[in-house]
Amino acid sequence: MEKIIYRPIIKDFLGESIRVVQVGLKEYVITKDMFKALGKLDKNNQIDHRDRDKLNQFLEDIDQREDCKTFKIEINEEERESESGGIIQEMECLNIETLPIVLIQFRPTAKRGEKALEIWKAFMRLL
Repeated sequence: MEKIIYRPIIKDFLGESIRVVQVGLKEYVITKDMFKALGKLDKNNQIDHRDRDKLNQFLEDIDQREDCKTFKIEINEEERESESGGIIQEMECLNIETLPIVLIQFRPTAKRGEKALEIWKAFMRLL
């Protein structure tokens, strides 16, 4: 059975644009975008394996592993390399409802700047 291809929408997260896909009634943030907004991508613009492992272990610890799923996502509408109009890539996504609890584990780095850190601190105070 072929997977559905999702087209993301753009939302704001810690002052950064992130891509979110709607799957039924749930929304999922692209995990790489979450880590980018936190300033946690490595020099190759990839999620560091330690952060990925930390995320997976945390989700397992809180019995929320099913909130991290892989979806086929259209990532670039400008390049016409597929029938649906963009490049299709399988990407790991996190249920947006689980995002607040996951943020407790990942403080933004200094390279994201003071504004992102202040937004994160204000959000943590609400939790």
